[in-house]
Amino acid sequence: MATATAANNGICHLFRLSAELRNRIYRDVLVEDDEIPIDTRGDPEGAGTADRFAQPGVLRTCRQIRSEAASIYYLENQFGFELVGVDAGKLIAFCKQASPYWRQSDILQVFVPWQSGDWGNLVEWLQAHYENRAPSCSCEDDLNCGGCLVSRMFELVEVLDPAREMRWEGVEKVLSAVKYMVESAYPDRWFW
Repeated sequence: MATATAANNGICHLFRLSAELRNRIYRDVLVEDDEIPIDTRGDPEGAGTADRFAQPGVLRTCRQIRSEAASIYYLENQFGFELVGVDAGKLIAFCKQASPYWRQSDILQVFVPWQSGDWGNLVEWLQAHYENRAPSCSCEDDLNCGGCLVSRMFELVEVLDPAREMRWEGVEKVLSAVKYMVESAYPDRWFW
């Protein structure tokens, strides 16, 4: 009977603990040893929608817990994205939900499979990065892989307008010209 009374009067005994102890509890519950894969190909039940991602239940219990624990979840985990078709829609949505934390550290690992590109998807991702709504893609390999080509497009945007003073339409025109040049130089290869 005492449990039913405590549940009904809205008292959360977790808040009686010190902040340090609550943070230890949050870390035990929220921090993973391995990278957390984010499914970008479909939307399995419970994984979220195009605009929202399912979060651990503890982050959805109340505003105070979310404000105390969200930074632990987003900053102390690594999240992995495999962008098939260079479709960054869910990466962009994840960044919106994880804002401002994704900008504060290197928590996102993005993999772009070879020859899976779509120009429209790439332009959408580049624009989101240009507008500080999504991270870029970087590839350290010296290989001519899908990720390398995508990362070079991000580098081009950075070099073209590092201060973000141009309108996006101007940047997009330059990107389209580069796309045309790459396709003309390598007519027998498919990039996007």
